[in-house]
Formats: sequence, structure tokens, C-alpha cells
Amino acid sequence: GDPNAPVKVDVFEDFRCSACALFTQNYEPQIIQTYVETGKVYYTFHTYLVIDSHDGSDASLRSANAAMCAGEQGRFWEYHETLYANQVSESAALFSDERLGAIAQNINLDMTRFNQCYQDKKYASEIQKDISEGTALNLTGTPSILVDGTLISDFSQVGSAIDSALVGK
Repeated sequence: GDPNAPVKVDVFEDFRCSACALFTQNYEPQIIQTYVETGKVYYTFHTYLVIDSHDGSDASLRSANAAMCAGEQGRFWEYHETLYANQVSESAALFSDERLGAIAQNINLDMTRFNQCYQDKKYASEIQKDISEGTALNLTGTPSILVDGTLISDFSQVGSAIDSALVGK
């Protein structure tokens, strides 16, 4: 969206999070269409990894890195949507290097560029920056949605919170 939009929406998600998939599939498209595409909202995705710490894997981290590598080719949102659309559980096994690469291939990324970026863990510091930001905000889970800095606890209230924030702007 437009970085100069009057309202900022920050979404902190973990690609393995089933509630994040629910939000992405059922609420995000409406927010994008109603508010982002009309210039009212600047919508920012942030990585906030919670599931890796529960099972000791690094599948969420690898998924985030893969999405950022897709973003390097201008395809972050397509990769993001594909990851969530194909999430059948939060199991680390479903977020293997092979599967993450297959998703990249399925959305027609330049695989040489993607593989180099992915293997180099190129976005590790950006991902850590997002995690630190979420921690500083005292976020406890995902998805965490903030409208102009205010945490919205109910997905169905995001639109109302945006409408309220737009009043007087």
C-alpha cells in the first residue's frame, strides 16, 4: 500500500500458525481490497516466530526466510498466500526445505536466485528485527494485528478499528 496512507496496520504472523492462516484467508483479502487498495491503509507484514520455540525446530524461521527471498523477486505476497493456502497443520515436517523450494518453483521464481538467497539465510537479520519489535510490543501470540499501534484482539473487529482510526484523518 501507500506508505503515506492515513492508517497503519501491522500484522505479526508465523507461517506455521493455523490462526494466521485463518486470518490471511478470511480477513486479509477484505482489508486489502477495502482499505489498502483505496489508499486508506499502509499494511505491513512482520515475522513473529512463536511455534519454533514450542517444538524446537526452525521451520517457522526457514519459512519466513523463504518468503523474504520470494519478496526479493517481487513475489512475497504470492508466496505468503501460497504458504497459508497449503497449510494443513503446524507440523514442522510440512515446512521442509524441499517443500519451501517447491512452492517457490510453483510460483515461477528464478530458482537459482531463490536457492542462493534461501541457503544464505539472507534475511535472518530482518526476521530477527521483526521478532525483536514484536517482543518490545509485548506480543504474546500470532497473529497480532495492530491498527495505528493498538492491538486488536478479535479479527472481525479489524475493519471497525480501521474505520475508527480513519475518523478525522
